[in-house]
Amino acid sequence: MKSKPVPTNTKRIGLLIMSGLVLLFAGLVFWFGQVRPIDADEGFYASAAGLVSEGKAPYQDFFYPQSPLLPYVYGGMVKLGGQHLKALRLGSSMLTVLAVIPWLLFLADTKRWRLQVSIAAFSLLLLDPHLLSWNVTVKTFAFCNLAISWSLYFLCRGLQGRAWLWLGGAGLAAGLCLSTRALYAPMALALGVGLLVVTIRRGDRASWVGLAAFTLGGLAGAAPLLVAWLQNPDLFWFNNITCHQIRFSVLRSEGLGSAFWPRTSAALTVAAQALLLKPYRFMILVLAVIGWSSLIKPRANGNDVQPDFQIILMAAVGVFLLTNLLPDPVHFQYLTGTMGPLLLPGMVLGLGTISRRLPKVPILLIILLAAPLAWNALFVQKDGINPEHEWTWRSYERVCSLIEARTEPNDLVASFWPGYVFETGRQYLPGMENHFAIGVSEMLSPAEKRRYHIIGKELLADMFRARRPRAVVHGVWMNEIDTALDNDEMNALMDIYQDNYCFDVNEGRAKISLPCLKGNYGTLSN
Repeated sequence: MKSKPVPTNTKRIGLLIMSGLVLLFAGLVFWFGQVRPIDADEGFYASAAGLVSEGKAPYQDFFYPQSPLLPYVYGGMVKLGGQHLKALRLGSSMLTVLAVIPWLLFLADTKRWRLQVSIAAFSLLLLDPHLLSWNVTVKTFAFCNLAISWSLYFLCRGLQGRAWLWLGGAGLAAGLCLSTRALYAPMALALGVGLLVVTIRRGDRASWVGLAAFTLGGLAGAAPLLVAWLQNPDLFWFNNITCHQIRFSVLRSEGLGSAFWPRTSAALTVAAQALLLKPYRFMILVLAVIGWSSLIKPRANGNDVQPDFQIILMAAVGVFLLTNLLPDPVHFQYLTGTMGPLLLPGMVLGLGTISRRLPKVPILLIILLAAPLAWNALFVQKDGINPEHEWTWRSYERVCSLIEARTEPNDLVASFWPGYVFETGRQYLPGMENHFAIGVSEMLSPAEKRRYHIIGKELLADMFRARRPRAVVHGVWMNEIDTALDNDEMNALMDIYQDNYCFDVNEGRAKISLPCLKGNYGTLSN
C-alpha cells in the first residue's frame, strides 16, 4: 500500500528546517577546515594547483598521479586567493556545502517521505564525521562528493520524469568525477549500465533519448581525462596506473604483491576496519542495508519510492566498494570519505522501514545516539588525522616563515614535502613537485625519469654537489626516499648532501639546511 503524499505545508516546514541545518553545517565546515591538521597528500595537490595556475599542465610538465581535472579546479582558487593552503581549504569547504544541497532537494522533492524521516536522514548525513574530516582537505574528496551527489540527484529526477536534460546532467557530473579520480570509472559505468537496463525494460523513445543524453553528458564530463589520454597515452598511463603499481608496497616487499589471497585478505581487512569498526559508518551502513533489503518486496514494506533509482545506486555502490579494494595498499579513507552520500538514499529507506515497524520509537532518537559517535570520531579519536607535530598549522607556518626569511622568491628550494614550497612561492627543484615521485624514481631508467618529470638519486646528488637549491627542507615525509633507496644508497646520498649543506634551523622534524660557505656555516637555534 502506498504512503499518503506529504502535505505541502509539511514539506515547506521540512525544507525550512533542513535549510537551517545546512547553515549550521556550513559554519562547522568552514571552521573545521581552518583548524583540521594537515594531511600529507595536500602538499602535492596544492603544488599541482599552484603549477597549473602558472600555466603548466599535469603529466606534460610535472608528475601528478591522478586524473587531470582537480589541479585546474584548485588552480582557479589559487588565482583568486593566492598560494595559501588555508585559502584552498576555504574552497574545499565551499564545495562541501554545495555537495549536500542535492540531498536536501532529494529529500524535499520526494512526496512519500515522512517529515521526521527526512530530517533524521539529512541530519545523519551532515553529522558524518568521516565526510567532514576528509571533505575539508585539499584532496579529491570535496569535488568528487560534489560531482557524484549531483549526478545521483539528476539521475533520480531523470528516472522519475524520463527527462533527457536531467539525465544529461547526471552523465556530465559522473564524467567530471571520473576526470578527477579514475577509481570512479567503474562506478560511472555501473550507473550507465543500470540506466541501460531500465531503458530496455521501459522500451519507449523518451527513455532511449535519456540514455543518449546520459552517455553524451558522461563523455563531455570525462573530456579532460580523454584528452590527456589521447594527447600522450604513455604519460597518461604512467601517472594514473603504472606509478601506483611500482610504488613501495609491504606485500610486494615480502614477495606477495601478485599473490591473490594475500592481497585480497589485506584489502578485506582494511574494508572491514573502515566499514565495520568505525561506529558511525557502521550505523549508516546498517540503515542502508535495512532500506535496500526492503526493496525485495517494496509494496509490502511501503517502500515504493523510486525503485529503479535505488536498485541502480545499490549496484553502483557495490561496484565502487569492489573498485576501492584494488589499489595496493588499500587506504580506509577511500571507503569512509565518500560512503556517506552514497548510502543516504538507502539510509532514508531504512529509517522509513524502522518508523513503520517500530512506530512508537521516535526516529529523531537516532540522531541523539549518532551525535556522540560523530563527536568521538571527529574530536576524540580523530580518525584519519595525523597527530604528529609537523602536520599542525603552527609548525607548517613556522617552517614557511623560516624558508621565506632565508631565500628569495626565485630561489630553488628542495623540499621532500612540496607543501612548504607551494606556500612560500619559491621554485621547486625540478622533479620534486610531488613527494611521491622519489618513491618510484629508482624503478625507472634515466630517460623515463626525464619523461615523467621525476628526480632520482643521481640528479639529486648532482644538485647537492652544485649547491643549486638555496635551501633544503628534510625530515618531513622522508619515507618515500627511504623506501626507494637501500641503506648504502641512502648513506651515500646523505654524505654528498652533508658535504655541501650545513644545518641551519629546525621546526620539529622539519630541518632546513643552507649551502655551506667557507668552513662551518653555523647553526641557529629554534
